[in-house]
Amino acid sequence: GCRALGIAPVYLITYPILRDPLFGRFFAQVLSEGSAEVGIHVHAWTTPPFWEYPNSFNSFQCNLPAHIERRKIAFLRDAFEDRFGCAVNIHRAGRWGGGPRTSEFLAELGMQIDLSPSVGYSATGTGAPDFTSLDGHPFWAGPDSNVLTLPASAISYLRGPDWISTSAFALQKYAPSLRQWGTPVRFSPEGQSTAFLNA
Repeated sequence: GCRALGIAPVYLITYPILRDPLFGRFFAQVLSEGSAEVGIHVHAWTTPPFWEYPNSFNSFQCNLPAHIERRKIAFLRDAFEDRFGCAVNIHRAGRWGGGPRTSEFLAELGMQIDLSPSVGYSATGTGAPDFTSLDGHPFWAGPDSNVLTLPASAISYLRGPDWISTSAFALQKYAPSLRQWGTPVRFSPEGQSTAFLNA
C-alpha cells in the first residue's frame, strides 16, 4: 500500500517484534533500503527491565518511577541498535503514555522525535496523561527544546451508536461548527472491529 503510493512509512516496534527473526529481517531490509523509518515503541509491560508490578496504571510509561522509565527506553534503544547496527531516532510510549519527563530522557539518550502525545485525549481516571490542551501542532520539547514532538491525530466522536458520529462527519462540510462537538478519540484500531475499520 504505502510503497505503491510513494509513501515511506514509519514503523514503531516493540521489544517482542524486535526479537522476532521474521520481523527482524523485514525491518533490517527496509532500513538498509531506506524505504521506511523504524523507531521504538515502549510497551512497559513487555520491555525489560521488569521492576514494577504490571497493572493498568503502570502500563502508562509516564507513571513509572523515573529510573525505571529511563531504563526501559535505554534498554529498547540499545536492543534496536544491537539488532540493526544503526541509531534509533523515533520513540513512542505505549498507550500514548509519555509525559514531560519522557522528552528529557529522549534528549539524554540521543533520540530526536517523540510520537507519544495524542491530541485532545484524556482518560485520567485510568492513569493516562492528559492531552486535552494539545491542538495537533508539532512542538519542541526537552530541556533544550531539541525533541520534535508530533502528537497523534484524534477525531471527535459523539456519545451513542457510531452512525450518529458518521452522520455528523458527513454534515461537517455544511456545518463546520459540528467539529467542536463530541469527545476526542485516539486514532487507533483498539476496540474496533475489522469491518468498522474498513468502512
